[in-house]
Amino acid sequence: MSDTVDRSTREFPRPRVLSLFLLCALTFWLAITVGTYRTSNRLSALTILAGLGLLALDLLLLARRVSNATPSETSGRLFEIVARYAPLVVLNLMMLNVLAPVLAHLAASITRIALFPTALTLLGWLAAHLLFVLLALGIAGVMAVAAMRLLDRAMRRWRPLEHVVTVADRVIVTCTALFCAWAILLALNGSLDRTKDVTEHRSEILRIGGIPDTALWWADVRSPDVPGGLERVLVFPERDQVLPTLLAEGQHVRVRFRKGYFGMRWVESMRLDFDDNLEPLVAAAPSAATPRKQLIERLLGEGRWTEAARQTVAYARYHPDDRELVRQVATALRTAKQVGPAAELDRMVIPVSQARGAR
Repeated sequence: MSDTVDRSTREFPRPRVLSLFLLCALTFWLAITVGTYRTSNRLSALTILAGLGLLALDLLLLARRVSNATPSETSGRLFEIVARYAPLVVLNLMMLNVLAPVLAHLAASITRIALFPTALTLLGWLAAHLLFVLLALGIAGVMAVAAMRLLDRAMRRWRPLEHVVTVADRVIVTCTALFCAWAILLALNGSLDRTKDVTEHRSEILRIGGIPDTALWWADVRSPDVPGGLERVLVFPERDQVLPTLLAEGQHVRVRFRKGYFGMRWVESMRLDFDDNLEPLVAAAPSAATPRKQLIERLLGEGRWTEAARQTVAYARYHPDDRELVRQVATALRTAKQVGPAAELDRMVIPVSQARGAR
């Protein structure tokens, strides 16, 4: 029985390698997940950046453990299969990358079915990208393993270096475990937040930061509610409907916050705010209906009753047939107990209605 257990145990990857591989996978998943429930704190907003940095260090540790580990029987057979078929796969991808555009061109000239050449072109594009990723991963893996083997040789010749590397190994693993615990807390804080308590702040972008040629960008926005007067918001193009490269200092934004299950406020979305451009737009095109309607709606929402009434009067001069908007604004003013401006708007509506009835 013990022989069977020992033989079964040898079939699995070494525990030190397997545990660190699982830790790398967990770190990568949490680094991506925690961005979904991004906080606005200047430090915790960059949790995803810390996670990716720790992931890079963990991958170096993984390369070192792989280079020092003795392959099990299963791993040895797997490596033999990879070594046998990997060159063939790479060669096929290269041929597909070269031949797919040619076949797509021939198919476009022979057949009238547009889907066939498009599929071949897409297949060639996918083959090219897959080939690039495989080559990049292969080169990075070989370089990492070679560097770790050189490090092991240096450790055998200089004992103090071995102590430093051992301590660094433990520190990196400990920091990664702490990061995972913090990321799980942030993910639960957002995912368990089922309340409808959403606050929207109008703010201004003070600074734009990020890593070039990556999707990791953030914006520092003005906020009087926090110490330091600014909050850091990660930019997610799909959710925020904006590209990081189009953001600039001085742009106005609307940031929506949620309370968080554990009381840690997180950012639901950050959208560009075009309302501050409405007044110059209305002044430049006074007869345009849509901008002035939006301006009136914004003034009512901000409680600027007199200005809302004034803009409604100006709107009625350019669009005298649209009395429904005047009625709606007058009703909103009466609800807000603004009797004077509401009565003035009523006088604009009633004579026209009576005149139409007399006809």
